[in-house]
Amino acid sequence: MAELRQTGALPGTQGVTLTDRSIRFGDVYELGRLDGRNVEFALTTERLGDGTLVKRLYSGNAWTSPVPRDSRLIGHVHPNETATQIWPSLKDMDLVNARYFRQLQQNPLAKPQPTRIFWGTGNADNTIYYPGFGKAPRTGGAK
Repeated sequence: MAELRQTGALPGTQGVTLTDRSIRFGDVYELGRLDGRNVEFALTTERLGDGTLVKRLYSGNAWTSPVPRDSRLIGHVHPNETATQIWPSLKDMDLVNARYFRQLQQNPLAKPQPTRIFWGTGNADNTIYYPGFGKAPRTGGAK
């Protein structure tokens, strides 16, 4: 993470494997706002061919970030300061619902996994949300 923050490099759709033992969600948010930019980053957990679990980071544009189909989305940055910055968008809900539906097809007893929106630099500046069919994202409210 420190190297990405120093260089300002964007991992893009190829992503980058993070070697840090722990990742502060606020640091991921800071990458999205580095030097005044607005870039979404997605933090995932992925299983390598040998079974090893790794954390990977991807970057997109101001409103979307790529998430590989077989990864587990830990969370993503909402870099744009809007009234709905802390809430999942329709696209966010569609993504987590589609992933959960695929899990249910393989295992009808699968439990929904939480994901997060990183919206600030603090340790608690994130919103946890779960998949849920028929759920609508909140469209207003104070920050």
